[in-house]
Parts: sequence; C-alpha cells; structure tokens
Amino acid sequence: MWKFEQRMTIQLLSRLIEQRDERKNLSVLTELLKNSVHIRHIKHLPQVLNLQHKMMHHFRNVDLQCYEDVPIGAFIKENIRDEGDHVFNENVETLKTIWAHLTAIQYVKIPIELKDKTEEDLMILDLLPRKGSVMYTLTDYLVRMQNDCINCANPGENRRVSTSEIKPSHVIDCTPEQDFLTIAMSNIDHVVCEDGTESTNYNFKSLERQIVDRFFTEKPIINVNTIPLFEDKTRTTLRAFFSMKEQLEPLNTNDQNCILNDFRFLNEISAALSTLRIAIGFMQLSFPPAEEYLVHYLSKELKLEDRTHTLSLPVLRTSRVKHIQSLWEVLSLRQSSLLIEMNQNPFFMIEKGFHESFSEEQKKEITPKLANLTKLDLFVTELHYVIMNIHLNGVKHDWRCVLFDLFILQHTCIIHCSFTTMHFPFSISVSKRRVMALRKGVRLTREYWRVWRL
Repeated sequence: MWKFEQRMTIQLLSRLIEQRDERKNLSVLTELLKNSVHIRHIKHLPQVLNLQHKMMHHFRNVDLQCYEDVPIGAFIKENIRDEGDHVFNENVETLKTIWAHLTAIQYVKIPIELKDKTEEDLMILDLLPRKGSVMYTLTDYLVRMQNDCINCANPGENRRVSTSEIKPSHVIDCTPEQDFLTIAMSNIDHVVCEDGTESTNYNFKSLERQIVDRFFTEKPIINVNTIPLFEDKTRTTLRAFFSMKEQLEPLNTNDQNCILNDFRFLNEISAALSTLRIAIGFMQLSFPPAEEYLVHYLSKELKLEDRTHTLSLPVLRTSRVKHIQSLWEVLSLRQSSLLIEMNQNPFFMIEKGFHESFSEEQKKEITPKLANLTKLDLFVTELHYVIMNIHLNGVKHDWRCVLFDLFILQHTCIIHCSFTTMHFPFSISVSKRRVMALRKGVRLTREYWRVWRL
C-alpha cells in the first residue's frame, strides 16, 4: 500500500477515472483535477489584495512618472519601514510566483505587451492594479478561477462578496497535490493477496463528495467588478482646483530658476510634490489666506510638521499659499527634466499616438520658427503643463494646431532644441499626424493655445 501511495499523483488519479470511463459520472471531480495547477494559487488572493491596498495607499498622492523603471527592491529599501518589510517582501514573492505560473502556461488574458515580461523583469509600477497591468491581470485570474471552481463544485451557491470584503475563510485554500491525494488514498482499497496478486477498489464518488465538502462548500462567488483599480486622478483633481482659485499667483522668475537649478534628486521632488498634493486636498475643503506662508499652513493649521522637511529649499519655505500652483508646475517641470537627463521618458503615460517623431523635412521647417524665440523661461512651464494634461482636454493625436505661428510671433525668443524625447501633437502647415520632440520643453501661453479638428 505504501508503494501504491508513492506512485499516486494527480495525473495518475485522472487516468484511473478515465480508464474506468467515469468522467461523465464524476464531472465535478474531473474538472477540479484538470484545474489543480490553478487551484493551489487561489489561497494567495488575500495576500495579493493586501499588497494592492498598500500600493494604492502609497501612490495615491504621488506622481507615477517618478517611479517608471524603478526596481521593486529599490522601492522597498527606500519606502517600506522595517516593521512592514517582511510582509511586503513575502507578498511580492507570492505575486512573482503566480506571475511565473501565468507566463509558463501562457495565460490567454495576459495583455500582449506583458507576454514576455518574466517575474524577474517586474518593476514597482507593475504592482499597481491599473487596467492591463501585471497586478490587475493576476488578480482577475485568481478571482475568476475561484468563481469557476465554485460554479463547478457548488452551482447553487448564491452568496457573493466584493474584493474589499474578502477574508481568508472566503477563498479556496488547498494544495491539490497534497490535499486531494490524501483524501483519494482514504477512498482506495489496495489489496495484495497471499499468492502475490493485487486488487484495487476505487470509491471515486465518495472522493468527489469529500473534496467538494471540505474545500468548496460555503465558499462565496467574488464579484469581478469589485477588483481594485488604481486611477491616477491627481492631474484631474489639480486641474479642477487650479481653475477655481483666482487668488493664485506665479512665482517670480528668480524663484522658479532656483527650483529648476537646485533640485537635483527625484526622490526630493517626489516628496515635495506629495506634500503639496496633501495641502491641495485640504485647500479644496477650505482655502486659507492667500498670503499665508505655505510651511506655516502645513505645520500650524494642518498639524503636519513632519511634512515640512520635504520643503527644505529656501524658496519653498518662503513661498505662500497663493504660489501653490506655480510650485507644482515648476517642480513637475524639474522632475521631467531630471528624468530626461537619466534617459527616461517623462511622458510614458501619454497615449502612444503622440509619440511619433518629426521627419527630417519637418525638423527643417520648424527649426527657423523656434530659432526666433527668446526668453526660455516665458515658454517652458505652460507647454509642459499642456502636455501632461493633454488627455484631460480631449485632444486627439491626429489634430493639428493652426495657431502655432501666432504664438511663435508673440514670444520672440531663442530656444535650442534637440528632437529626441518629448513629443507633442501638432503640425506646421501639414494635415497629417505629426508630433514635435523637444528635449527641455517649451513654455506656451494658454491664451494663444488653440487646437482645432481637421
């Protein structure tokens, strides 16, 4: 009997059912055995959801472009406190294991752009549950697999829960290679007679009932539509906030230049932007006096003394509430320029249709127009703002800007451009889709910005 147990596997059990032509009578057991390679991962759903929650909490007030291509290990080292390090690491390793399984079986719902991404290639933003992300695909897989198993084993189950209500007791928790086979052996009588002949009796129906009762009964269906989905609403919220506040004023040129020249590290900029975002959230509820110092507002009114250290630059500590939009835009601009210096694309989240480069002929056409521009500081921040918010304005990549010459004439300044990284959707005297690549960006006054459909 011991030798028989050692030979028993999920594959052998399935073959025995097939040999005895029991598949029709044991449809539930047959289906569960077929899905055994998937079932063992379902128990990790609470861990995956816990990881999602922590990721969404961390990135709710953070500009995602700071974290493009940031390795998971580097993120953990800089952002996860010691007491949470072990749990976070454990959950990440669990996710990697499941992702390796999905890529190995070539899971059909993996987005085409992720098919070649291995568990070792995963970056921190892959763990954010955005549509089409690794995290979202993986969570969707676990939820649907649980639902498929419950519908198979217990088709009368009508209890439903959302992902936010899930507890460990709600999910299917078993390892078929161990649990199914243990029950199987208790339902198999293997006898060796005195003459050396062997006989085996199988009680497959009892096996099926026991597996269903032990692991699948009283497990709820999970509502797929409640899978967490992270949406970066930072820019939408900011745009609405800035458009309603008439008290806001720009920083003077010297202060803007200080920010552009003195901030040298992405993590410092990200921390400062996160602090500003928190302040803006409170200002939406009750706008403070425009002349109040921003640091005073944070420390005295919001009781966020621990956040003021992120505004350590002198120009930030002397800025007032009325400068918060200007601070946000200049810091965002500096962030983008640092990313470009690091050979990263600050516009990676913008639709790919806007990333088409000029032809050599078009470069020659636009260069003389740009060569007549002066005062770069008058031309940078607004264009950057427009590009970063282009999807909010409903702009399509096959539109053209018909007033480009007009605002070029309004700003007689010189700008040196290299047509490499930054792409923007307008064309000069052409109707086809073309985008302009500018390394440092160009400031564009809103009153002259007009986009018309072809």
